[in-house]
Amino acid sequence: VGLRVLGAATLPRFCPASNLTAQSVDIGEWVPNTFEISFTLCDGAANKVAASERISISFDITNPTDRQEPPAISISASGTFLLAGTPVVVTQESLLGVLKGKDPLKVEVPQFWRGAVEQSSPFSDANNDISLSFAPTVDLEGNRGAVITMTGINAGPQTSSTLALNDEAAPWFCVSGEDSKAAYDHVSGTVTFTVCAGKKVASIEFDGVGPSWKVKFTMKNPSVSQVTSENLLSATSALFDVPAVALVIIDTTVFGIDNAKNPLRVVVPTFLDFTMSQSVFYGNENNVISMSFRPTIEIAGVEEGAVTVKGLRGVTLNAIVNLTSAANSTFQFCDEAGTPSMSDWKNELELVLTLCAGEKIAFNETVSLMFNVLNGAIDQESPAIFLAGSLGQIVTMREVPVIKPNRPLLGVPNGSDPLKIVVPKFSIRSIEQSNPVASDVNIITVKFSPTMPLEGVKNARMSISGLVSQDTSKSLFKGNTVDLLQATGFPGQHLLFCKDGTGPPAQGTWDAFSAILTLFMCSNAQVLGGAVSSFAFQITNPAIAMTSPSLQIGGVDDVPIVFAEQEMTKPGLVLDTVPLGSDPLMIVTGQSQLLMTQSNPVADAVNTIVVDLAFNVPKYQGEVQYITISGLLGAVMDPDVPMTSTLGTNVFCRNSTEGVLTRGIGAWDAATNRLTFEICADLEIETDRSLGALFYFRNPAVAQGSPANILVQGRGSVYLPNTPVIKPGTAVEGVPQGADPLKAVYWFNTRNIGQQTPLADKPNVITLTLHPNVLVPAGTKVTVSGLFGAIVANPTILAASPALGNNGHLKFCVGTMPARGAWSGSPSAPILTGR
Repeated sequence: VGLRVLGAATLPRFCPASNLTAQSVDIGEWVPNTFEISFTLCDGAANKVAASERISISFDITNPTDRQEPPAISISASGTFLLAGTPVVVTQESLLGVLKGKDPLKVEVPQFWRGAVEQSSPFSDANNDISLSFAPTVDLEGNRGAVITMTGINAGPQTSSTLALNDEAAPWFCVSGEDSKAAYDHVSGTVTFTVCAGKKVASIEFDGVGPSWKVKFTMKNPSVSQVTSENLLSATSALFDVPAVALVIIDTTVFGIDNAKNPLRVVVPTFLDFTMSQSVFYGNENNVISMSFRPTIEIAGVEEGAVTVKGLRGVTLNAIVNLTSAANSTFQFCDEAGTPSMSDWKNELELVLTLCAGEKIAFNETVSLMFNVLNGAIDQESPAIFLAGSLGQIVTMREVPVIKPNRPLLGVPNGSDPLKIVVPKFSIRSIEQSNPVASDVNIITVKFSPTMPLEGVKNARMSISGLVSQDTSKSLFKGNTVDLLQATGFPGQHLLFCKDGTGPPAQGTWDAFSAILTLFMCSNAQVLGGAVSSFAFQITNPAIAMTSPSLQIGGVDDVPIVFAEQEMTKPGLVLDTVPLGSDPLMIVTGQSQLLMTQSNPVADAVNTIVVDLAFNVPKYQGEVQYITISGLLGAVMDPDVPMTSTLGTNVFCRNSTEGVLTRGIGAWDAATNRLTFEICADLEIETDRSLGALFYFRNPAVAQGSPANILVQGRGSVYLPNTPVIKPGTAVEGVPQGADPLKAVYWFNTRNIGQQTPLADKPNVITLTLHPNVLVPAGTKVTVSGLFGAIVANPTILAASPALGNNGHLKFCVGTMPARGAWSGSPSAPILTGR
């Protein structure tokens, strides 16, 4: 053992007992078995310790690893004489905060012999006070760089890496010279407490009863659940290190959370498995809502625990809602008056379930309950519904969305989802037609989509009402059985309907009195809610023009589920140039113009007829159109009638029986008084484009009025029923209504002739009185024939009639000479002519 003689003396010297003359001096010998160290004086007269001489010797040892109290140490001498063992004198002074720390071999292990930690809140996102208490066995001095480190603080990032400290020990710790602060590293989860310069964290006697050092800091908990981590406390200083020790944590269950006091043991206060379903989705119906949930914390009435169902839109509840449950859990809830098995309806959206006093829902306990609502009258999808909760002012539970069944109910997709409301109706209910022309065949197409199933087993039937014709002369259908047709793109769906439900498929029933078409689902057929179906049927259009009436669709079954009547939607499109022509029973007559005029009303005269015919719909190339004009009474024509048009000479055609096409010709049937002609197939005629058909015939020889029933009929691309022509009613050549076709009048209404004397061979005056029916233009030749036996001068001088007293004789000339007539004295044909 190396010895050091303290002070200025150079003697004595100590040698190994086995070599007193050794050159190596100041050596002592350690006897481990007896825990002794001996010092032997080297040889030499001068090497001695004189009586009463005070010498100081030091040597180094390694302390034991375990703590111990100072042993009883004595000193003795032997050799020339024996000095009995004498106890050494100790100071009993403290060192580094260790009581009797200066006493030889007083040993203290640097450690935290007492340390504990706990938190104030286990809830996610809550402000959490972490409280640390500890008791070191040695002093931790700031001047010696003492630093205390705590691990396992896994709180994640905070607003600052510097934590504010409070409690009694807070001023002993600094960050950058500022006291009551600690440093936080969120990556490693450590909090570092650096002892301020000039301060020390004093030791607390091992197993003593003195208070521990206490410090507290606040952190915000993570947003997610997590289990606790091990919390270790250690320290370092210039003289020693304090090894890490696990801090004591009291296993405490709070709000049903085990280890709730363990630092950073975090639970999200919320709900698991929040499910909800309904019994009925019909509008305006009572509906039983079933719900269940599991809380992640204990909810107690003593802490004003409550659960709130949010987002109950579109329904009505009583202010106090009765709760029922097969799981016997509704006793836990009370209304504001404290009535068990009741809850409160708030804000027309929220159902508040308040825990009764003294009751609680355990952590992870499944709660199942039911309550009644009245569904609204308006369709809606299942709304966003949430479950929230609270423990008074202690904690607000994180709300969660409902888990919906997403399964059909009575054929309605997602019909089990809570508060999905379906009013029985047709979400698609369109109807359209193929032909707007009066009296023609028309295909009506119906497309529909019910919000609820239509099932034949429930005797489901649909009705279409409002198919009212303004033409009372005939029905839209041939009888009360309506054959249904397949709609384009919907193969076989017309077969879903049967006569009266059990009769032949693809048939409906027509009630002409009420104008309702009823369609029964076949017993084995159904149309699911939301499915789109279509069918068609044929009608014969009314013969008169009309606008599309209001049409309704409805339905019912034996449950009964009633589909209230709804207005059907119409395309509102132009069809064959007819505005709104696609709308059912929007009817136009085939012609837009049908005016027929003549040029000459004189009997037995050649007459020109013009028919101003235009269609309400177009005729396209390749389409054949036949026109028949009947009722031409008295007209005289050849079988082949030349015809022209204001559109050209090649508008009209006639096919012979041999298939020979002749242009510009019509066919006259004298037996039936009908003229038939064809609009050539290669001709395209726009809507309202006048054909201006023109043809000639000879008027009847006798006077007549315009025939009452001159009709025009069309067949082929445009159907035109027998339609009376429009007569202009205007005068021609002074004849009232003379422009009306086949009105014929004589030239003269009055045509009297008389003489002055009947005596033979006597001069005689012939008086001719004429009252014309028509305007007689200049140059017209008037001939009086049959004057047999008369001898008349040529030219004959005409005179005024004394009876009439007018100058009618001056209207006739021979050449330029007025009041003259030309006489032809042929015995066989005596004629007097005047122009």
